[in-house]
Amino acid sequence: MIIGKFNLQSQTRLLDQAQKIQLNKDLFTEVAAKYDLVTRLLSFGRDHSWKVYLVRTLPSVQNPKCLDLACGTGDISRLIAKKYPEGSCVGLDLTEEMLKFAQEKSSPCNLDYVQGNMQSLAYPDEAFDLITGGYALRNSPNLDLSLKEIKRVLKVGGVAGFLDFSKSSNKYYQKICLFVLRLWGTFWGVILHGDGDIYGYLADSLEKYPTRDELHKKFSDNGFILLREKLVFGGMLAISVLRRK
Repeated sequence: MIIGKFNLQSQTRLLDQAQKIQLNKDLFTEVAAKYDLVTRLLSFGRDHSWKVYLVRTLPSVQNPKCLDLACGTGDISRLIAKKYPEGSCVGLDLTEEMLKFAQEKSSPCNLDYVQGNMQSLAYPDEAFDLITGGYALRNSPNLDLSLKEIKRVLKVGGVAGFLDFSKSSNKYYQKICLFVLRLWGTFWGVILHGDGDIYGYLADSLEKYPTRDELHKKFSDNGFILLREKLVFGGMLAISVLRRK
């Protein structure tokens, strides 16, 4: 069993790109069966409404080709496929076990799931009109590389939308958020898995994630314009909509 090793290894493994990829595979393979439940519990039941809001803010596009990164069990992928019934959607995830649970759910016929790495997307340049990601960016081993790949496969003028954790520039508020996240994650780790360490990586990864202002600069530096952003959950998460320059 991998449980019990995450907290001991995560600080080291989050520093190395290859090890972080493996950490993501290990972790999400372990939690896949309870992923939907835990995202709702950790968010006090708000997770689904945030995803609905994200998809609702995406523009009207005729027959778009859509890519949902780190799709997990397919919540956002299914919402996108339903919003654009004449278009097509690919839900991409690193973890085979997560995709297994996504495929078991009833899905529109214009939705396909594939296993892949968002740092090395197996698609030609400008292949997609829309790209989304739920908690995708924070899990990237190399955020700049992932943003470059997203830009590469997104058409000029195309839109990307992300739901992800957001880190305040205020050091004191950062500490409060990290403490709350670590405490809340530990509680549900004990309840659901019998080990509080399994969700400790959430706070560890957020600690190394850029602040909100730094992230906005990364968006700009990598060829995106921030169109709008909505902070939720006391500013601990953000729904961001970007346009490729």
